[in-house]
Formats: sequence, C-alpha cells, structure tokens
Amino acid sequence: MIDLTTDIIAETENWVAVRKPHGLHVLPDRYDRSIPTVTDILSERFGRLFIVHRLDSGTGGVLLLAKNAAAHRYFNTVMEEGRAEKTYLAIVKGVFPYPVSIMLPIAAKNQKGRYRINFKSGRSARTSFSPLGCCGGASLVAAKLHTGRTHQIRVHLRAHGHPLVSDWLYGDKSEDRRLSLFANNMNFIDMDGARVILNAELSSYMTDALKKIGINKDTACKIREVVL
Repeated sequence: MIDLTTDIIAETENWVAVRKPHGLHVLPDRYDRSIPTVTDILSERFGRLFIVHRLDSGTGGVLLLAKNAAAHRYFNTVMEEGRAEKTYLAIVKGVFPYPVSIMLPIAAKNQKGRYRINFKSGRSARTSFSPLGCCGGASLVAAKLHTGRTHQIRVHLRAHGHPLVSDWLYGDKSEDRRLSLFANNMNFIDMDGARVILNAELSSYMTDALKKIGINKDTACKIREVVL
C-alpha cells in the first residue's frame, strides 16, 4: 500500500492536510471496492477521517481531511459557502496567451461520463486562469476556483480550447488516468479564527511533465506570486 507519511503537509487536532498523489482515489471506486483510498491509507495512523472536499483521482495536490465530526461539519460549510480559496497548476495544450475568467454553466455528465457546458440546465461556474509560461506547444497555467463544480477546471479548459495535456476523458484517449493538474494551494479560516495557508510541493509527475515541454520547475513556483 502507498505510504503517505512524507506527504503530510500539516495537521492539528481537528484536521490533517496531505499531498495526494496522482491516481489515488479520494472516494471508493464504484466498480472495485478493493482499490485503496486516501482514508484507507491514513486510517492506521489517524483513525477515522472525514472527507470535506474532493479531488479527482487523477489530480494530485492539497487534500484536507477532518479528524472529528465537529471539524467535518465546519469544513463542509466552509467548502459549500466557497470560503476556502483553492489554486491549481495545469499543463494545457497550446499557447495560453492571456489571463481570462471563464463563467460557463456546467451540467450533469452525459453517457460518456463527461460534464458539459449547458446554458439551460447547467449550474453557474467560474474559474480564473493565468498563464505562467509556454514552450513546445503547451502552457503552464494557474487556475483559481470561484465555484466548486465537478470537473470544473477540466470542462472550462476544454471549452476554452486548451484541454489538459494529459486528460483521458476531456482530451486524448489514454490508459493513463493521471491528469496534468495539481492542487498546489489552499487557504481558509480555521475553527479558531486563524488564517491557514497550505502549500504542496510540486509532484514528480508534474515536474516530469514540465520537463517534457521544456518548462523549468522554478517557473511553476511563480503561482504563489500570481494574483488571480
């Protein structure tokens, strides 16, 4: 089983934040319950943990988990009300020329499992994107979520003509279920009123993907200096 000991970002008596690897499930797989989840792996050390937000299994990065029922209720409310700021790094196809805020409603998934833009039945969704660099026909983009729809970043990037370089569902077909998408920062007000800022070191998967397109890892760190 995967060892997440070195991926623990921070913890308190109420929560623990980990750097989730690309490909690791947050929720149990619908078809194969034997596939381990983050909580399965961490339960030996922390006991029961509560999920307060989701990351697609293919996405890596900051994942916050509650340690008790009170924290679970608190952070569920924080997430539902959009009071947790989340930023991501995405490696996308093409040259992403300028910052843009995309506001396109997202509807339920179709028969192929894809969520889609639909102005009649879709729920409002907004994502801000800012380019950090481009090389080799691909771009490194910072993304900030203003709403929390399923697959939101992936759907908006595809609609904008810049799908993720690696996305088996919204991009080119692939057996590799990992995504070139990384949740590198989250900040929120904790239960005691203190501001918490969580940063995750870039994963080796993302670092390798950046090398392939000729973007230095240090460029990715600029996301912390970008105001979206």
